[in-house]
Amino acid sequence: MQRVWEGECVEEKIKDVLDAYTFQTTRICRGRGAFICDTDQGMKIVKAYHRSPQRLEFEQLVKYTIRDRGYYYVDQLLPNKEGQYLNNNKDGQMYTVRDWFEGRECDVKNAADVLAAVRQLAVLHMLMRRCDLSEDRVEQFSFQDTRQIFLKRRKELRAIYSYIRQKKQWNDFEKLYMQLYGDCMKEADAALSELNQFDFDGLRKKALDERTLCHGDFNYHQVILNRKYTAVVNFDKMHYDIQVKDLYQFLRKVLEKNNWDSSLGTMIMDTYLSVRTLSEEERRVLYAMLTFPEKFWKISNRYYNSRKSWISSVNYDKLCRFKKTEGQRQDFLNTFKYAFIF
Repeated sequence: MQRVWEGECVEEKIKDVLDAYTFQTTRICRGRGAFICDTDQGMKIVKAYHRSPQRLEFEQLVKYTIRDRGYYYVDQLLPNKEGQYLNNNKDGQMYTVRDWFEGRECDVKNAADVLAAVRQLAVLHMLMRRCDLSEDRVEQFSFQDTRQIFLKRRKELRAIYSYIRQKKQWNDFEKLYMQLYGDCMKEADAALSELNQFDFDGLRKKALDERTLCHGDFNYHQVILNRKYTAVVNFDKMHYDIQVKDLYQFLRKVLEKNNWDSSLGTMIMDTYLSVRTLSEEERRVLYAMLTFPEKFWKISNRYYNSRKSWISSVNYDKLCRFKKTEGQRQDFLNTFKYAFIF
């Protein structure tokens, strides 16, 4: 069967990789830094791989566990003819091949799409518990805990404040930063205070002891929908931790795109809770995460790590948008606390 190629030099880049598999490729196109292939065994995706073989083995074992528990809609790693998951092209670049799915990316402006995505997240969270993997892997694939991250970012916000304060002249970005700094630091302090109100360390230890996994990068880009199923892909940042980290990331990114619509946020929470219950401690961790001024830190950190002599108007515009929606964010936090904190 003749292959159809879209784009220059595609065949040369991944020909050796495709030849290592039994499927026949009929069409290839580029997409998000990868090659999406139509084959006689369904859609596949070929991606360059830059991480360790141990990381790939970890991903493969977890996905096989998910499959064995009856869930098939993840981008499963595929072994080549020799049983290997890593493939060299002629230039020595390593590639992986995974199952892929026909459909469209979750539309962050479509409530039905968003609710389908968060429902699938809750299902995955139920399956990504008590994965029978070794203690060594738990230590290797668990990240810094949320409280330590908050402490580090609060310290960075203070450093930015000190840097701007000593300047003789402030540009528009710096003036706005100083205007917002006080309230945002109060939010950072409140988030840390919330985590100190209960045994956060005990909750995280329980998650690690029970081999509880997070997707690690769950957002609308990682969800593919069609009429038959909802698929979740790109587990590159999967790790052991409290699973509400995934729910927080999804909630925050969706609500940022929807002006912190409290009714949408409530529907997202209700949909997740209809599949998987959350303990009081998990809800409070989620509330603390939502309270922390993540967007303010992110914009400010990008400014601080850039050339200070040239300030991008993009950063200033983002900070203006943050200020504009801060009232709606506070309204959502109040709604969340009233509705979901015991």
